[in-house]
Amino acid sequence: MDAASSLRVKHMLGSDMEKLLKELTIKNPGILAAQVCTSDGFEVASVQRDEESHRRLAAMVSSLHALGTAMVDETDLGVYENLIIEASAGKCLMMAIPGSDGSLLLTAVAAPTLLFGRFHQASKGTCEALATSITTHGWVKS
Repeated sequence: MDAASSLRVKHMLGSDMEKLLKELTIKNPGILAAQVCTSDGFEVASVQRDEESHRRLAAMVSSLHALGTAMVDETDLGVYENLIIEASAGKCLMMAIPGSDGSLLLTAVAAPTLLFGRFHQASKGTCEALATSITTHGWVKS
């Protein structure tokens, strides 16, 4: 997906996606940031405390998604679904949004106090809601 395609997705789905991301962070105060970006590094929707960081995050997610996909392919593990990063000051979870053929990704960042199971469950629910939004709007990867 190129920059023009990501802008079309942002225009068509961005406000719905942003609402779902806000809901994720409001219902789960330990989730500090959430973003939908394209697999090639363009931000579509985001809810973050630091507005500048969303551009950098989208670029890093693109690289990590490519690496995760390559690892899944190389080890015959099926289809890439998510990537987890745990660090001393928090957690990051990246998920491929179903129905987007791997071209749209949800990324969420959480405080270390949020239990991983809760974080994963909440993020997965939002990912499924994003997939429903994509289907409802009839979005097809270009």
